[in-house]
Amino acid sequence: SKLANVLFMRELARRLEGTGVTANTLHPGVIRTELARHRLTTLGWAALLVAPLASIGLCLFGKSAIQGAQTTIHLAVDKELETTSGRYFSDCVPVNVSPLAEDEATARKLWQLSEEMVGLQE
Repeated sequence: SKLANVLFMRELARRLEGTGVTANTLHPGVIRTELARHRLTTLGWAALLVAPLASIGLCLFGKSAIQGAQTTIHLAVDKELETTSGRYFSDCVPVNVSPLAEDEATARKLWQLSEEMVGLQE
C-alpha cells in the first residue's frame, strides 16, 4: 500500500505541475497508538505470539502521536516547501524511494485503474 501511495502521489504531482498546488507523501514512522487494539480478535492465536514482542518494540522504538505528526505538520506549514512537489518525506526530510516508486508508467496506470474503479473519467 505504501508503494501505491507513493505512485499515486507522484502522478498527482505531475498532473498538478504549473498550478501552484503541490502533492507530497510521507512516512510518519511507527506510532504508539491504539490502532492494533483489536488484533487479538482479528488475528486470533497468531496475535498471541506476536503481540508481546510488538508491544515491547513499540514502547522502545515507537513515536508518540505528537512526534508522529511532525512530518505532516512540517509539510503543511514550512514556507520553504511551498514549491516542493512529488517527494516522499520521513522525519521531516525528503528521502529517496525505490526505483519501482519512480516508474511513471506504473503511476499513470494506477491512476487510470483508480479512475475506473471509482467510476471517474478525465
